[in-house]
Amino acid sequence: MKVIVSGGGTAGHIYPALTVAAELAGARDDVTFVGTPDGL
Repeated sequence: MKVIVSGGGTAGHIYPALTVAAELAGARDDVTFVGTPDGL
């Protein structure tokens, strides 16, 4: 499965997104983070 993860620039959005992405990456899914030059 291919997954794109994006969140706002605050920890309230980033930490949950990282947790989900880590689980998906552990299942060998293709995980991509999308953000801006200033951060996710």
